[in-house]
Amino acid sequence: MMAASAVVMFGMLGLTTDLGRVYIVKNELQSFADASSMAAALQLNGTADGLKAADTAAANGPVGPAGSYNGWHFDSTKVAAPATTYSTTYNGSYYSSGSGSVDPTSRFVQVLASADVPLYFLPILPSVGNTLTVKAVATAGQSVKNNIGSGGANGVAPFSPDAHSAADANFGYTKGSLYTLRMTPPGHGGATCPGDAGWTDPNPPQDRGYINLGQGNSNPGIGDVLDNNTTYGLNVTAGIDIPWVPGQKHVGPFVQTRFNQDTDTTFETYAQYMSGGKGNGRRILIVPVNDPVQSSIDGAAYIAGFAAFFLQNDFASLYGNTDPLCGEYLGPATLNSLQPGPTPASPGGYYAVQLFQ
Repeated sequence: MMAASAVVMFGMLGLTTDLGRVYIVKNELQSFADASSMAAALQLNGTADGLKAADTAAANGPVGPAGSYNGWHFDSTKVAAPATTYSTTYNGSYYSSGSGSVDPTSRFVQVLASADVPLYFLPILPSVGNTLTVKAVATAGQSVKNNIGSGGANGVAPFSPDAHSAADANFGYTKGSLYTLRMTPPGHGGATCPGDAGWTDPNPPQDRGYINLGQGNSNPGIGDVLDNNTTYGLNVTAGIDIPWVPGQKHVGPFVQTRFNQDTDTTFETYAQYMSGGKGNGRRILIVPVNDPVQSSIDGAAYIAGFAAFFLQNDFASLYGNTDPLCGEYLGPATLNSLQPGPTPASPGGYYAVQLFQ
């Protein structure tokens, strides 16, 4: 009776102890897979380098104050070699970055994490091994959004550059070129940035490129949106009119404040900035791009879509408001990411990373 009871007792002990540990590991791996897939999806930018960066992010897990969060067994053991695959559609076929079938413009990433959990009591039962492989899978991706609030890192900046071609997915812009976010007064030559050379703005000269996201026409209001993530309740959507803020505003100090909020204020270009790997993204602005032809008809900024721009590091002249505010065009906007989207988010949208599974 004792021998027969012992088998049952050890079986019950295994159910409470071993399976309890298995469920804990399952939750740990699921938390890792969820966070890891999100971190990887933020790296996708339509290039092979973006896939490599996503692989690294998926393997290490998201980085926080204590470093990379990639552990299980109460954070004492690293998740070994999670399997990471990519797809252009959520329900499509997923491929690893090293395969010849993967598409660099993939927008979805799937992370499969696994671990072998040792069993201490259940192996006394027949056909039960000494370990149990536990797995967890998560899929995250860049979904297309068409509606975004106003306010700093949480939304759009209070500028609206002119599209050179509203029908083009990239607004007629070239990645890496500088375009005018805020124009200078006609009295100062009406100077524009290099990418706008030869471009004629059909909007009236009093419209300098500022838009009213609900903050009004004051300098502090513009600064609040740009620097303090102030949200004024306006939901910006492609296809709507946003009133211009007329006249030349003294926004140089606010632009400098936003610039200084970044953890990397050294490098001039976006490529150098990303290579340095120290920035927090505050120099990247998401702006609603206007269709200048329709805007001139409507008398307000007619929004064609969203784009990401990178702030350069020469702002001394802005305090006198004699030069235009230039931004380096990065490509489609991705909310809360250092990377632009992999492909234009048509029609007129932007990307937001979210967990799907």
